[in-house]
Amino acid sequence: MKKILFATALTLAFTSLMTEAKAATLLLRGQIASNCVLDSVDTAPFAGANLNLPIIAGTPSMGIANANVSCNSNDGYRIDATSANGQSRLANTTTPTSYAEYELEVAGAGSMGFQALGGTPTTLKQTTLSAPVVGQASAINVRVYPIATPAVSGTYEDTVTLTLTAL
Repeated sequence: MKKILFATALTLAFTSLMTEAKAATLLLRGQIASNCVLDSVDTAPFAGANLNLPIIAGTPSMGIANANVSCNSNDGYRIDATSANGQSRLANTTTPTSYAEYELEVAGAGSMGFQALGGTPTTLKQTTLSAPVVGQASAINVRVYPIATPAVSGTYEDTVTLTLTAL
C-alpha cells in the first residue's frame, strides 16, 4: 500500500512538472490617425459670400458664415484666422490708409470671443471633444467698429484665412 501511495505521489509530481504552462503575452494594436478638416465655410445663410458690412454705422455682432468641422481627435481642435491685411482692418482698395476696424469670433464651445486679427494666426476657437464630430457648424461673427465720417468712398475689404488644427 505504501508503494502504491509513493508511486502515485511520484507520478503526480512528475505530471505537474511536465504539464506546467508557460505564459506568453501577445500585444494587439491598431491605430487611427487624427483627422480634422474644415469641411466648408458656408456663407449662404448670411446673404452669400459678398456681404455688405455696415462700415459707417458699425455693428456689435453680425453673423457672416458657418464653419463646418469634422474631427475625430479626442484632444479636440483649434480654429485660427489670419488677416491678409496683416491686421483687423477692412482697407479701402484704392486708398489703403482709409480703413474700418473689425474683429471676428467663432461661436460655440471653446470660443475665444471677439478677437483682433494679425498677420500671424489668431486663435478664435479651441475645444475638446468627447466623441468625433461630422459637419459640426460654428457661427462666424464679425464686429465692425464705426468708421469716422466723412469717409473715403470705395470698397473696403480684407481676406481672412481660417485654419483648423487637430490638438
